[in-house]
Amino acid sequence: LCVLSVLPYFKFSYVLRTQFFAAPVQATFWALGLGFMSSLLRPRAQQLSLMAASATLVLVSTTAALFAQSNSIRYKTTTDFSKLVYVYQQIHAIAPKIAPGTLILFVADDFTSVPFGLNYDVSEATQVALNVNGILSARDVMGWQPTYSPNGVVFGDFKVLGRPIGKYEYSYSEVMAFDLAPGGRVTLLKTFPDLLLPDGISAVGYRPMARIERGAEDPLRFMRYSSWMKPYDPDSSASADIVDPTAAVRLGDGWYPFETYAGQTFRWVNNDAELVADGSEQGAEVINLQLEPGARPDDQPLKLEVLAPHDRVVGEYQVSRASTVSIEVPASATEFRYRLHVEDSVAPTAADPRTLNFRVFHISETTP
Repeated sequence: LCVLSVLPYFKFSYVLRTQFFAAPVQATFWALGLGFMSSLLRPRAQQLSLMAASATLVLVSTTAALFAQSNSIRYKTTTDFSKLVYVYQQIHAIAPKIAPGTLILFVADDFTSVPFGLNYDVSEATQVALNVNGILSARDVMGWQPTYSPNGVVFGDFKVLGRPIGKYEYSYSEVMAFDLAPGGRVTLLKTFPDLLLPDGISAVGYRPMARIERGAEDPLRFMRYSSWMKPYDPDSSASADIVDPTAAVRLGDGWYPFETYAGQTFRWVNNDAELVADGSEQGAEVINLQLEPGARPDDQPLKLEVLAPHDRVVGEYQVSRASTVSIEVPASATEFRYRLHVEDSVAPTAADPRTLNFRVFHISETTP
């Protein structure tokens, strides 16, 4: 038991450690250690020392867990287990038995609507579900993205907690590329996407159907809906966003991906994000933004300006908590393009390259 209790403190793979396989043995070790140390004290001090030591351990572990959770939220903004199951079930239906050593390349423009948080997550989840490696073609917030050489697809040198976890290279003959639509639908690409390849490079040998083996199919591991879960519906989820479907409003540049967290849906907004409203000859309209400021130095209120073309100010607001900002759109046959400008914009941090001035939960349109 003493030997087993010490083993978890030696080097283990990152995945093994994060799956808490070491936790029971470590807990036993700490319990025995605390019991032994308290036995050396006087009887009256034994209970107090055990209580104090246990409380300290709980406090430290809880604080560390909350800190890790708060830091991970910003990266895993679009993760959705039900959508993840839907994606892998489609791949499994197309290729029930995939040859070992295959790379699944998900082709998407960005991480806006995909059910992954980071490319590291894509790799780990695909290995768990399909027993082969996987990667998304887009660049994630950590800067991880595959590259394409004359010989194949290269990615890796990922670092988790500052430690590299490997580098991978696959020839084009070992790759299966799947188009991943925002709604979660997956399509096997019979030809390799030319837009991914640098000039002068071609995906020689790309034959995705050759990676599908005959014989008894491998079961899809872990990616299943529980009896209490509602299966993912791509038709209802594909159009989900913060803009009310009845509003004649569109999002321009500067809006971060649509997110779901803690039962709320929203988009973070970069400085000078654009909001495009279709004018109406029948009369003026009002655009209502339900928003909440992000963390600001000294809890100062958010100073928001709504700018029309030529930097003409059409609205000024000071926002210190969740509230609704209304923008009046005059009657017109043309569209209006507004910019949401923040004075004293929050600077990006080393942990998150985004400018998190405020987030918008819902945009609707009403008459004055």
